Amino acid sequence: MTTNQTNKNPDNDKIIDNSHNLLLEARENAINARETAREAMSRVGGKRNSMKNFDETLVQILDEAERRVRISNARKQKAVSEPADGSFPDEPIDIYPEIKRKTANPEMSGSQQIIQLIHDLTEEKAQVKTEQLNEETRIYKVQAQQALDEFEAVKKAADNSIRLAQEEASRYRKEAEKASDDARLAISLARERVKMASEEIKEIQQQASVDTNRARAEILKAKEEAETARHESRKAISRAEAESQKAREEAEIAKRTAAEIIHKAREESRKIKEETETGYKPYVTTDNQYRDLLDRLTEMHNPLHSISGFARMILDDNICDAVAEKEFVRTILQQSENLKLQLDNIHRLLKVNPR
Repeated sequence: MTTNQTNKNPDNDKIIDNSHNLLLEARENAINARETAREAMSRVGGKRNSMKNFDETLVQILDEAERRVRISNARKQKAVSEPADGSFPDEPIDIYPEIKRKTANPEMSGSQQIIQLIHDLTEEKAQVKTEQLNEETRIYKVQAQQALDEFEAVKKAADNSIRLAQEEASRYRKEAEKASDDARLAISLARERVKMASEEIKEIQQQASVDTNRARAEILKAKEEAETARHESRKAISRAEAESQKAREEAEIAKRTAAEIIHKAREESRKIKEETETGYKPYVTTDNQYRDLLDRLTEMHNPLHSISGFARMILDDNICDAVAEKEFVRTILQQSENLKLQLDNIHRLLKVNPR
């Protein structure tokens, strides 16, 4: 049997075609498995190290499949002479040792039997290799599916975490909006309180201005009365001096009664002078006491306005909390004690000088 006869045999072509189809199917399965694995690895970044060997094995399988297809195509398109040892160059399925062992049997001396043996061994080897490739491809698909399942679990956990984070963010956003509304309400209340306090201060200032003008008018009147009293005192002193001079003149004229007249005149003069001075001093003392009384009355305005303002805020429920309300009550008590002290001072002044 020659090499050309062997290559032209239809059975050889059929075996080569079957091997070629099996290799193409194995290559397609390996490509699909590789793409599935790559997709799973792209979704789950943490699987890179564990899938490294898997990817390398797929590359080797693809390279082996491409090499087998290349050899099969070369066999079909070219009439390659079979070497003396019975194997093809770069033959992926080495059946020569098996052929050599089988042909050593005397019963396998016919060329037709040898050809049939070659066919059987080639198909058997190709089928075994294809089954191995399919099994490896199935294993890789299972591993890829496991990686995909793990990715789905991770994705589900991530979606759950994102949902919880979104719910938490929504809750925080609602709390922030509520805090903003409370702050705006507090600012509005504070502005109202400032407005009320400003109006009260304006009223207090107006009342203080009226009281000050009244006090000034009363002080001016007291000064005028004191000046009149001083003028009358001077007139009385002048009159007393004139009478004393007249008495001395009469004493000169009447020497016999001079001593008595002079003594009497001096006594009368001294008495008049004392009465004059006594009449003058109460006016001065009354003026000072009147000023002190006006000062005391003026000082009473501040505690009165404080007590009135704080009491109004408590009655209108404008106190923000219990601590502030307690502080306002303490302030009212202090101002009441101050007001009581001022009233005691006024009472003492009036008691000292009832006029």
